[in-house]
Amino acid sequence: MKETGMTTRFVAFDQRALSRWILVAVLGVTCAVGFYVSYAYAATINCSSDPCHGTPNNDVINGTSSGEVIFAGSGDDTVNAGGGPDFAYGNEDADLIYGGPGADFVEGNPGNDRNTLDGGLYGNDGNDSIYGGDGIDTLWGNAGVDELYGQAHNDALHAQDGQGDNVFGGGGFNNCWVDRGLDYWQGCDGYP
Repeated sequence: MKETGMTTRFVAFDQRALSRWILVAVLGVTCAVGFYVSYAYAATINCSSDPCHGTPNNDVINGTSSGEVIFAGSGDDTVNAGGGPDFAYGNEDADLIYGGPGADFVEGNPGNDRNTLDGGLYGNDGNDSIYGGDGIDTLWGNAGVDELYGQAHNDALHAQDGQGDNVFGGGGFNNCWVDRGLDYWQGCDGYP
């Protein structure tokens, strides 16, 4: 706090990343105030640039019909990569990533990537590579010749699609749903 006169006071600070300036008039004194706008809400992001980035909060990120690179950002995000060959990366929280049609690369990264009835990391149609990352992950290869990598912790890997997939459980206790006689699997502890 710095006093410049009997009734006028202001706070001096050094903030180089201010995102907005407004004019404030109080008791006949007008001054400019800078502030940083942070994301305090869930956003729906429709990718219009490549790469496409999420915010620090819980987002829904929608890709396009052509391939792109999508980074979810922190927060519990839902990524719909869309068509084309996509590269979709989660972040440190619980993410739900749908690869969409096309040959996709999907990586969960640290965090428990959503483990609900229909959650997890989805490859959908196409030959996909899906990486769970650190955390308890559920991976769904769906149609196509896929590679599923559970990596650390206890994971669930679903590769039953009638095609020859490669399934690697990694560390922890991993349940693997595979097509016996078609798929190659390693590091799987349970075969429900």
